[in-house]
Amino acid sequence: MTIKIENNNFPKKTARRTAMRKSIIITTIYIIFGCLWILTSDSLVNIMIPDQSNLVIVNTLKGLVYVALTAALIYGLVYPSLKKNIAAQKNLQETINKQKEIERTLFENERSKSVLLENIPGMVYRRQFDREWTILYASSGCQTLTGYAPASIINNNELSFNDLIVPKYREQIWEKWTQILEEGTGYTDEYEIITAGGAQKWVWEQGQGIRDDDGNVIAIEGLILDIAMRKEQESRLTYLNEHNVITGVFNKSKCQEIMTLFFNYDEKQRALLLIDFKKFNLLNITLGYQYSEELIKNISQKLHEFINNHHFMFHISTCQFAFFITDYEGQSELISLSETILKSLEELLAPNNITCNIGIVEIDDIKIEPNDILKRASIAAEHVDLNRLNHYHVFSKEMEERIRRQEAIKGELSECSRGKKDQRLFLEYQPIINAANGSIQRFEALARFMSTEYGLISPLEFIPLAEETQLIVPLGKKIMREAFGFLKHLIDEGFDEIVMSVNVSAIQLLRDDFLPDMIAIIFETGVSPNNINIEITESYFSDNYVDINERLGSIRCMGIAVALDDFGIGYSTFARESELNVDCLKIDKYFIDKLLLPGQNETITSDIISMAHKLGHYVIAEGIEEELQRQYLLEHDCDYMQGFLFSKPVSPEKAFNLLQSGSIILNESNSGNDKAVAY
Repeated sequence: MTIKIENNNFPKKTARRTAMRKSIIITTIYIIFGCLWILTSDSLVNIMIPDQSNLVIVNTLKGLVYVALTAALIYGLVYPSLKKNIAAQKNLQETINKQKEIERTLFENERSKSVLLENIPGMVYRRQFDREWTILYASSGCQTLTGYAPASIINNNELSFNDLIVPKYREQIWEKWTQILEEGTGYTDEYEIITAGGAQKWVWEQGQGIRDDDGNVIAIEGLILDIAMRKEQESRLTYLNEHNVITGVFNKSKCQEIMTLFFNYDEKQRALLLIDFKKFNLLNITLGYQYSEELIKNISQKLHEFINNHHFMFHISTCQFAFFITDYEGQSELISLSETILKSLEELLAPNNITCNIGIVEIDDIKIEPNDILKRASIAAEHVDLNRLNHYHVFSKEMEERIRRQEAIKGELSECSRGKKDQRLFLEYQPIINAANGSIQRFEALARFMSTEYGLISPLEFIPLAEETQLIVPLGKKIMREAFGFLKHLIDEGFDEIVMSVNVSAIQLLRDDFLPDMIAIIFETGVSPNNINIEITESYFSDNYVDINERLGSIRCMGIAVALDDFGIGYSTFARESELNVDCLKIDKYFIDKLLLPGQNETITSDIISMAHKLGHYVIAEGIEEELQRQYLLEHDCDYMQGFLFSKPVSPEKAFNLLQSGSIILNESNSGNDKAVAY
């Protein structure tokens, strides 16, 4: 590209005129000076040199003076002009050089621009603003993008670019371009074109209008890129986001989306069936993940048979499927469908020892969150009777209230575990009687919880919740601290032989910090380990026999006695009992109650006492409520007795008063039908 200098002759004419004017001035000055010299030089010589005898010398001197004066005059007149001319020429040369540099730069920019446009991965275009998309310029990327050479679409030579746009997009593209040109903003859009090979391809366009000085659109320039790969990746990500990878079935997020959609636009009956498969983890361990995945695929194919216009199927998690049901005829239809599904899966599940529970939720509140519906269905599936394999359970309002109650109690237990002086958790103490003389020699510390919202909560309810949430650990420390504190009070009052029994959960016992924490509490309260008895339920041995037995051995080495609670209905046998690190067996109330029935388990109870003694253990019978039970236990040498016949669990003050009395006086007020519940 070259630069044209407008009115290029103007500077030359001006310079010529200036030179001519200066030449005339110099010549005129020289003529005037010469004439004046001629006219005045002789007179000046006569005045200065009166004696002109030597005329030749005088004329020579006069000539030399003239030459010197004219030379000085010419120098004075010519030098400034020459100096200015030289400077002007220098400036002109610099200007010319700069102009040449600009020309080279513009040429390089133009060439770079051309190279850039031809190498952009897409089609750069310039077109008219018309419905035919008349292309004025298209880069070579047009060939790669569309399959057509640029010459084919420039000026609509063979076809217009508008012909390449998939018809359903043409009108919306025109309307959008019209709008953005009116607003003066930039255009960005995605749409599909039809290539020369007939394939549809996603493209991305960005462009803007080119305007003249009056603001009128004279052209449109922009860039069109191939985004087919990106669209394919987006589709793949969308698929993965909505489908389970193994089965290809819609996943949990899609289930929630569809449920929300129906809540907003459909008033028909709705329900959710959650199909929960058990023991898949065991299958992964024994046969491997590949086998499990194949089984899941087969299950999915079997469940596909139940998909229709009103049954939407989802793969919620690894071993959970769900059906979102619409427009059904009452709960009976849901139960019938569940039974049919369970029956159809029998051939797949039975050989693999897999069980299946179905939780049924009828959705009558459209304001409920989909995630809460799934939670309810999962809870319903978990409430299937353990004695009934492959069954269903319908979620009820009572179940929902029970869940809300449990969550509230968990919240209060959490608050209680953090509060040092929280009175909601407190202890009552039930005397343990020496069978031989009727004296109180032991107390069992029993935890009680008074809920702010629900009142007194049974230990059978709040203890499992505390174990489920691991709150049993901080709560257990509070229980030990309070029980040992009361024990210290009794010892200080002179009852230094009294023993305090405290129940311990396996969750507490298996923690590495249990023994250090218990030792710290013993030192803190100042009691002796010989006055402490730890009770642990024998059912805890079923899963962690070795670890628990080892921990119990460490506890006994400290001088603390260990009692095996609820003996006879759980894990232990007499053969195994000899291996346990325990000092005492507590006979479960189940066997004590049987003593009231003539001929029922009397021999078993006496045998338990006898065998325990032979193994070096003492025996505590709990749950004694009738004199007949006491008499039987006395006859068979039971060491200690505990139950309502002697005393219900009482406050620390009443426990102290009982201890001061020396012995329990049996009367009708102590017996009765109230059932004791101990932690």
